[in-house]
Parts: sequence; structure tokens; C-alpha cells
Amino acid sequence: MDGGGWVSVQGDLIEQRQRQRILEPMERFLTIIIENVTEGIIAKARATGATSSSTRRPRR
Repeated sequence: MDGGGWVSVQGDLIEQRQRQRILEPMERFLTIIIENVTEGIIAKARATGATSSSTRRPRR
């Protein structure tokens, strides 16, 4: 911009924050399960078919 000025970008974050509020308790719950289960856990992504596994021992 000749002679100076400024540019502003704004976005609506309401939906993103709502989704975040829903996902945070789920994430905490799943973390507790994964950290305390004695058996292995295998997860498969529907979209890609990628798998991941966890064989952690529970905390004492």
C-alpha cells in the first residue's frame, strides 16, 4: 500500500471452539483408557486404512 495503511483479517471461531469443547473431554477420557488398559489397542482410520497400536502397561 502506497503511503502506509493496514490490513485486517477476521474469522468466525464459534464453531471451532464448540467442536473443541466437545472433543476435549473425549480426548481426556480416551487418554485415561489408553494409559490404563493392560491389553493392546489397535485403531484403524476409515479414510486411509492406516493403523496404530498401543501396548502400554498401566500406571501404578
